[in-house]
Amino acid sequence: TAGKGRPLVYFLGCGINYLSPQAGEATLRLLLAQGFRVSVPQLHCCGLPAYSLGDLEAARSLARKNLQLLSRLEAETIVADCAGCSSFLNGYSRILKGDPQYEAAAVSFSQKVIDLCQLLAPLDLPLALKGRTLTYHDPCHLRHHQGLLTPPRSLLQSIQGARYVELPEAGLCCGGAGTYRLTHPQRSGQVLERKLSSVSQTGADLLVTSCPACILQLSWGIQQRGWNTEVLHLSQVLFCDRHLTDKEF
Repeated sequence: TAGKGRPLVYFLGCGINYLSPQAGEATLRLLLAQGFRVSVPQLHCCGLPAYSLGDLEAARSLARKNLQLLSRLEAETIVADCAGCSSFLNGYSRILKGDPQYEAAAVSFSQKVIDLCQLLAPLDLPLALKGRTLTYHDPCHLRHHQGLLTPPRSLLQSIQGARYVELPEAGLCCGGAGTYRLTHPQRSGQVLERKLSSVSQTGADLLVTSCPACILQLSWGIQQRGWNTEVLHLSQVLFCDRHLTDKEF
């Protein structure tokens, strides 16, 4: 199989663990099915929520704790399936720059972090999902922070039997933005309305993304409108020996 026993650490982020556990299970099954030897250590939050709210010291403290835990595993690859997590983990070298104890470890760590779509895009996955029309929403932390536009699209476009339609303004925020939908509900709703207008233009019955905050926001908006469109994480779609939905996990 593709992984050929290659060891890696799966960084299970808070959003996936608590908001989208079905996506986390799909990710784990997908990695194992591809032959990777997967370790899922009990880690701390990546630190992004604290950083986003302006508490840099809390974010640094969480980063140091994760570095301590992961240093014991001597992992060569650390994969995250949450766009926010993969982006922020890549930034440990930045937030710990100048730290005499952790700077070198943070630089080494950041070089090992990879988003799930980057890991899987070069592999020859046996993908088939007949009769579905797919579209893809870019999470801000994946597209704008990491510049990862092609990998998720190439994976979705390789699915046999499915029709991929590019989402107009795919790179615009959905309005979720972590806690933004709670602190600024009116403006968040306006941003979401524009995003859903774009979704309706695609005719897609399956909306794919890779951020738990986006999944929550988009699912809520679609439910409010009574649409039949499913919102799934990229890993749920890629682990498709059969048609997977939230109800099947």
